[in-house]
Amino acid sequence: MILVSFLSTAVFATVSAFSVSYTMFAVTRALSIEWTDIQHRTFTGTIISMAWSVGSMLLALLAYLIRDWRHLTLAATSPCLVAIISWW
Repeated sequence: MILVSFLSTAVFATVSAFSVSYTMFAVTRALSIEWTDIQHRTFTGTIISMAWSVGSMLLALLAYLIRDWRHLTLAATSPCLVAIISWW
């Protein structure tokens, strides 16, 4: 299931990097995070919330270094691609 999650996140994030409107960007980003089953959503939400602060600070640093939003989206998604490759 984690591999499916990585693949869907990578696909939807890549599509969102080439969005032509805000609506398309928002829909592709929302679809990439809806892969948690109902029984584990509370735990997953808690873990994600704890890591949110650190991730936001790192994203701000990355955004400072990478000024184009399309390249920034691809750079922020690249850890998923590394995880997919390293799965095997």
